[in-house]
Amino acid sequence: MLDLTRAREFIRTERLAGRVEALTPLVRLFARRLGRPLTDAERDTLSSRLDTLGGDRLGDVVLDLTPDELGAWLTDPDAR
Repeated sequence: MLDLTRAREFIRTERLAGRVEALTPLVRLFARRLGRPLTDAERDTLSSRLDTLGGDRLGDVVLDLTPDELGAWLTDPDAR
């Protein structure tokens, strides 16, 4: 029988790995579109918005907005 604590740790680790896997290409796309590396705060914003808006929306944003609009979107706490 699998220890419940070990099972929870396994699930947490797998979720974290999946999250990193989903976020890495988005960070790269945002950085390329902006023409510079993202700040830690911008990475945190993307991570949070991945949870609230989803990957499809983030993909639309990075492709549809100009670099200036994208920078403003990253700093706007109410952006969707």
